[in-house]
Amino acid sequence: SWGGGNYSRALHDALAHTYAHNTMFFAAAGNSAGNNDSAPLYPASYDVPNVVAVAATSYSSVSHIESLASFSNFGSRTVHIGAPGVGILSTYTGNQFSNLSGTSMATPMMAGIAALMLRERPEVNAYQMKSILMGATDAVNALSSKTSTGGRINVLKAIQNVKASASDSY
Repeated sequence: SWGGGNYSRALHDALAHTYAHNTMFFAAAGNSAGNNDSAPLYPASYDVPNVVAVAATSYSSVSHIESLASFSNFGSRTVHIGAPGVGILSTYTGNQFSNLSGTSMATPMMAGIAALMLRERPEVNAYQMKSILMGATDAVNALSSKTSTGGRINVLKAIQNVKASASDSY
């Protein structure tokens, strides 16, 4: 869940190389409540087809409303999708667990979903996987102008969509 830093041509070229070798790259959108469209944050803002920039969402059990987490960066062009990123039970130093929040909590969820998708269809390439992921969201009003998909990932939809995709169309 790498997020933060300036543009680097070497890193851009490395990401392009990973795309050429059919690898996905999930990047944390950042935790400064900034607009990555106007103030790019790298590596999330690299314009390479296999990069998926992930925003953090939060869910209120009181109001039953999901929203963009208050700290999460966004960008209707440069941040692709939301994933839960508040109060995520995580491993922590000292052989402990802790509830953590951040786009670095949301990003590994996307990588895990991609792994589940590959288990179902190992022949899916990075471009196809990104397309399936972008179409496997639940609309979230608060994300409609904040991410390119306007939604939060739905793991069931992602798995169903990759299973339904015809392998011969690849």
